[in-house]
Amino acid sequence: MRSQLRCKACGLIVEEKRLGNVCPACGVKRAAFEPYQNPVSETRERWLALDIHPVVVHFPQAFIFSSLLLLLSLFLSTPFTDTIMAGARIMLLAMPVVICAAIVSGIADGIVRFKKLMTPSLIRKIVLGACAFAASVVIAAFVITSDLTHFMIILGLNVLAAACSVILGLIGARLTCAKLPG
Repeated sequence: MRSQLRCKACGLIVEEKRLGNVCPACGVKRAAFEPYQNPVSETRERWLALDIHPVVVHFPQAFIFSSLLLLLSLFLSTPFTDTIMAGARIMLLAMPVVICAAIVSGIADGIVRFKKLMTPSLIRKIVLGACAFAASVVIAAFVITSDLTHFMIILGLNVLAAACSVILGLIGARLTCAKLPG
């Protein structure tokens, strides 16, 4: 078990061997530190430090950019229009897979961080993730079957998926540092 210290002035927690003569956050002398016993096991701490879920979550946000590509292709008639449309199609077809990966990593993170998934915030996150996933599956179906001719439906569903992502991020921001002991 690694030895940790907590700054009495600002609350910074640091490994004892990494602490110099002053607090790296607030500058008080080393004497202002007290021993700290982390209530989270080292195994769980290592898993949480990987930040797998926050990293995976950013991928669907990038795919929502496909709506902007679709809009751009409507207003530009350049030799690149076909390339822009092809890029948008690829993103829209990949979006369900990427959102599914975000959901799976979120469930794993919830289990590791909170040991259960049936809390009000986590239930809301699961419902919103499922909604974004369903929208992305319908979008992919339209892309496969109609060659983007139902542009307004695709755009609307993409806006719905983006709204779900924003709300998920807001809920997640409040939960970022929470973890149960053990």
